Amino acid sequence: MRYRDPDWDLDWDFKHEKGHCLNTLGQKKFELSDTSLLSSEDRVPKAVKRVHEIFENPTFMKNIHGGDVKQGNLSDFWLMAGLIALANIPASLKRICVAYNVDVGIYGFVFYRDGEWIYSIIDDKLYLKSPCWDSPSTQRNLLQQVGQENAEKVYRETYQTGSRALFFAQCKDQNETWVPLLQKAYAKAHGDYSSLAGGWIGEALEDLTGGVTSELSTSDILDKDEFWRRELSKVNDQFFFGASTGYLENGYGERDGIAETHAYVVLEARTLKNGQRLVKLRNPWGDTRKGIWDGPWSDGSKEWTRDIQEELGHKFGSDSVFWISYQDLLRKFSHIDRTRLLQDADWRCCQRWVGVDVPWKAQYHERFHIKMDATSTAFKANIPSGYTFVSTLKKTSMPTVTLLDLMAII
Repeated sequence: MRYRDPDWDLDWDFKHEKGHCLNTLGQKKFELSDTSLLSSEDRVPKAVKRVHEIFENPTFMKNIHGGDVKQGNLSDFWLMAGLIALANIPASLKRICVAYNVDVGIYGFVFYRDGEWIYSIIDDKLYLKSPCWDSPSTQRNLLQQVGQENAEKVYRETYQTGSRALFFAQCKDQNETWVPLLQKAYAKAHGDYSSLAGGWIGEALEDLTGGVTSELSTSDILDKDEFWRRELSKVNDQFFFGASTGYLENGYGERDGIAETHAYVVLEARTLKNGQRLVKLRNPWGDTRKGIWDGPWSDGSKEWTRDIQEELGHKFGSDSVFWISYQDLLRKFSHIDRTRLLQDADWRCCQRWVGVDVPWKAQYHERFHIKMDATSTAFKANIPSGYTFVSTLKKTSMPTVTLLDLMAII
């Protein structure tokens, strides 16, 4: 039998329209109802299936690279940026998946949270964008109206097969599964998918690597040459870097193509033969031309020559990857998350919890308790000592008593 996660069963939760795996307590980011499930809009997932039902030839961590990460219908760009960075060191990514069995459909991951490594064990069920064939849908109706031969098979191949069918994060490789499964394990560790909406790339990198993140303002960098030499040029070796802008400035939307309040990950920092310093970044959105730098050294700009393209191994395309000069990086991005990687065996992480006794005022948890008799104006009030109770009562035509004014004065 394939493994079914008894504590975090997406299938049961979805079919009973509970949404506990999707939504944080007290919130309904993904409202599961007849209206939302029958809607043609991609506001909520429409089905849940296992990996072997979605992918024709599923693979897990067979070909790991940052360009395979693609954000889905959740604003967890900070986590996606962290996965892109970690994919530059495949061995580090494989370390957080400690055990798995593709045939049984069970995967075990570890994450570093609150000073210790925790585990998250999941099954291989994933959310899909489109409903199953047996459920009403616009796509099904269209196929039936045009008299499509083998309509059910065509529907499943078109709308429920491969990475493109997934509702949340996915791989660009239509048969690779490591991105959606790792995202699911991370969501389970946080309680639900909605908890991943919005965050800092440094938080994700700490959880994924056990490293230590420092938040830097680009305006605070004292020696830009020293920062380049000792830190930024050692990306993927001693550090990971994330870049963002507009979080504190309440910006208007973008800066020469750079999306504000959005996370980018630094992939490389290179010095050309002519001395020009360039930084390679990627937008977690994936294969799109939106949200990428359109200034000097952007794809197709006049700065590029064939020799420089060969030197950097760069090809123009819609893969959300772009190069930017070091000067423009510091000018356009206001915030940098720097994560120190503790890969050397000599590093030790120590922590100490400090207990603090907080004095509480006597009767802090007591409340006013009022009992009223509907047949008379009599009532009983349990009032903590030190308080004065003032009230005004009015007898109405109904056999009830209305409390018009209630005030407690210390």
